[in-house]
Amino acid sequence: MKKTLIFIFLSLTFTSQVHALEILAAGSYRNFPQGNTVEISAKEEFILWDQREGGSIWKFGFIQPHALVGAHGIFEAGINLVPVGPLEIGYSESLTSRWYKSKIFDCDQVVCGGIVKRQTWKVRLGLAFGDFFAIPSYSMTKTRHEDKSKPLTDEVEYMNTLPGGEDFRALSVMTGLKLDKDTYGVYARQAEFIDSEVKSEAQYLFYRKEFEPYKAAVGLGRYDSSFSKPGFSIYVNLDWTWGKSQALF
Repeated sequence: MKKTLIFIFLSLTFTSQVHALEILAAGSYRNFPQGNTVEISAKEEFILWDQREGGSIWKFGFIQPHALVGAHGIFEAGINLVPVGPLEIGYSESLTSRWYKSKIFDCDQVVCGGIVKRQTWKVRLGLAFGDFFAIPSYSMTKTRHEDKSKPLTDEVEYMNTLPGGEDFRALSVMTGLKLDKDTYGVYARQAEFIDSEVKSEAQYLFYRKEFEPYKAAVGLGRYDSSFSKPGFSIYVNLDWTWGKSQALF
């Protein structure tokens, strides 16, 4: 799969006449479960077809190679296919080097450090009706660690998996109103590790403000999992963007 991604990217680089590059730097903080990071990502979009001149903003398609590095030790690379404007299908592979200890779990009882490998497939759909929008998404992630002696702590989900890791699926929806530079909405997510049936869920009310090249967002809501009691959760996020993506969302 890695060789396939490289081949597609190089082929597009030399054959596509229309493309767009976007670079994003993002910082985020969440109080429960506690987490914060800074990430830098880059994506380049190679247009496959475009018939938007007639007024239908969704009549286009592109392929999007992307890469990401994060202060929490993650490197990710992947490719997204947008066959038609509102639909996105993606695949990515990532490595996370965890040199830090978990603030939530006892690292004498679970595996906290080392290298975690992930392979993720995702599908996302963007729907809009005037100012109202809805973005449902589904993902399936294969999480693995070479140490199979103890349960594995997943630093992304803040839950423990079976020794060596297991498969994980998540379903989410974001919906609300986008009014010029202001977005008001609701975000909900349900997720679980399939074999152990460890689950989590979260619901947030959020507000996002755009003031180019920045976007700032704040969310207030609730988080619950198999390893925690339901609790109040707040997150804040600040993005800086260079370039312009063709994506609708």
